Amino acid sequence: DTNTMYGDLKNLLKDTKLSSDGNFGTDSLLEPLINSLGKTGELAKKGLDIAQKAYVASDDVLKIYNFEIEVARRGRAYAKAGIKKTQDELEREAAEIVKNTTPIYGRVGQLVRLARMSPFGNFMSFPSEIFRSSTGIVEQILKDLKDPITGSLNPITSTNIMKDVALKRLYGTLFTFTALPYGIVEGSKAISGVSDEE
Repeated sequence: DTNTMYGDLKNLLKDTKLSSDGNFGTDSLLEPLINSLGKTGELAKKGLDIAQKAYVASDDVLKIYNFEIEVARRGRAYAKAGIKKTQDELEREAAEIVKNTTPIYGRVGQLVRLARMSPFGNFMSFPSEIFRSSTGIVEQILKDLKDPITGSLNPITSTNIMKDVALKRLYGTLFTFTALPYGIVEGSKAISGVSDEE
């Protein structure tokens, strides 16, 4: 339940008094309509609850997937270097990485929480978390790439056992921040049949 968009919407509803518990407000706003529809209204309400839970769960599944990937790849890197780590140590390390590299609503700063109450602050959590997690990704790359002896960031000479993990993360990040947005823009223009000028 740490989806940033869902968290913002939940707290906006609470702040604007449209919902006392921060839920999507279907109970308070649509209650008369749902009640008038009888069984159909009950089915609609259940459908909305399922959709809401699925939306939040999709974020949770992504975090769990990232966690499992981190545990596996760090475990392989330690084993390859002959370093023994307990499962608990691996999981704690992986959890910290996922917390710092994945958008999580509960980690937004106080400024963003205060700004949500202004007319200009709606839905600030998501961009704020993208910025925070992007910084976390870069910090993790540098940490895993840095040579523990010389302190250099040379990917060729580094003796850091996480060097391969850092390079994979670097390639993925570069692709996500450069090639992917360019491809989406160009693909959208091609599908829509528009040029930059249009």
